[in-house]
Amino acid sequence: MEHLAPPAALAAWNAAMGSARMQMVQGEAQLVMAYPGPEVLPRWAALAGEAEAHFIQWRRQRRPWEGM
Repeated sequence: MEHLAPPAALAAWNAAMGSARMQMVQGEAQLVMAYPGPEVLPRWAALAGEAEAHFIQWRRQRRPWEGM
C-alpha cells in the first residue's frame, strides 16, 4: 500500500508557505524552493522542520485507517 500525502495536505502547506513548495516525487514528499545563495539555508532548514511536523501530524491522523 502506497502512503502518499493527500492533495489537501500538500495544498494546505503550499498555500501557507508561498515560495517553499511541497511536491510528491516517486512517492516521497520534497521541499522545493529557489536557491539564490547560502543566505537562504537557515530559512530552508526551518521550513524543513515545519514540513516534517506537518507530515507527522498528517500521518498520525491516518492511524485509525492504517493501523500505525
